Amino acid sequence: MPSVSFSVLSLQKLYPLAISRGVMTSSDNLFVTVRDGDLEGIGELSPATGSAWTAASGRRQLEGFVERWGNSPDFLSPHVNYARMIEAEIDPPAMAALDVALWDLLAKRAGLPLYRMLGLPLPVEPTSVTIGINPPEVTRERVPDILRRTGAKCLKIKLGSPDGREH
Repeated sequence: MPSVSFSVLSLQKLYPLAISRGVMTSSDNLFVTVRDGDLEGIGELSPATGSAWTAASGRRQLEGFVERWGNSPDFLSPHVNYARMIEAEIDPPAMAALDVALWDLLAKRAGLPLYRMLGLPLPVEPTSVTIGINPPEVTRERVPDILRRTGAKCLKIKLGSPDGREH
């Protein structure tokens, strides 16, 4: 019988991320692990800036979902559980965490990396890093530091007023 566990990792951002919906200096990310025998699949809920979807609310929803469906014979099916999570109105980030964990486990059972099991090419796109809304001088100062620290080849720079969309 498979088992599901949850863990929360608190992550501090190097620089606050300011976007039109708010500012995020840290996040609590929920990791969902689905174990079946010696194999485990892992998925993650990463909350969005300014969103009510949190690690705590996702965990509560998924614990209730697993309590209801975790012993069913088809629990390891990503397809079956996706439909069940839609019906149960699980928040999208929590759905993604369990869905990715189930797909990851399925790929490991097949002895394949997940991208290959899904028929996708090896990911080769450069990492993208987002720089939040800042005065131009702050952005100019942070860009070289972020590129040096991350090795990113692409930057997404948010533009607008730090006071939000209304300004």
